[in-house]
Amino acid sequence: MKLTKHNTGSAIPFLIIIIFILLINLTATSMITSNVSTSDKQVDEYLENVLDEITSYVKIKNVYGQYAQQKPYHISKIGILISPLFHDSINLSEWIIQLQTTETLSIYTFNNTAMKQEDHTIFTHPLWEKLSMSSFGIIGIIDKDDSLIHHYSLSDPSDLIFLVFNTSNASISKGDHVSIVLTSGTSMKKTITFIAPLPTQNIVSLF
Repeated sequence: MKLTKHNTGSAIPFLIIIIFILLINLTATSMITSNVSTSDKQVDEYLENVLDEITSYVKIKNVYGQYAQQKPYHISKIGILISPLFHDSINLSEWIIQLQTTETLSIYTFNNTAMKQEDHTIFTHPLWEKLSMSSFGIIGIIDKDDSLIHHYSLSDPSDLIFLVFNTSNASISKGDHVSIVLTSGTSMKKTITFIAPLPTQNIVSLF
């Protein structure tokens, strides 16, 4: 089966318009707000964040982790909730996930496993049984046209999925600095960084 490639051509003009509008909004805000000064550094950071979001073609909604319930407590599973920003198809089978701590670097590739959430919870879903320690799977939350299941792709901004993978080998515990990099065959790159929180509950928010 031939998978749909990520077509960037139709999105580029739209990206330019979005950046232009955001620049206007930023300038207007700084002009009408007398008690807030916008420095060059703040503008640079603002633009960097905007460009990072737009050029990645995906929106990171949330990142969750599950702590193991026995000592030493460590994050054993991670789920990244994402959605596309545009209508262009995004081929998830080409993605790679890199997980880096101060001690380890783990690489995850897609194992051609995508399933709907249905009546399962994210961290107890049957899909986990199909994952190795070096692969990630996809759990579909919203996928109106079933493009995720049939083609491993996102095709609409309303799509919502979890990228899930095992992290037991990374031994991520409280206070560890963690970086997750999502990359694709079309040069898309999205970086997520966090510090592992206290294991005060089984499921924790990481980002």
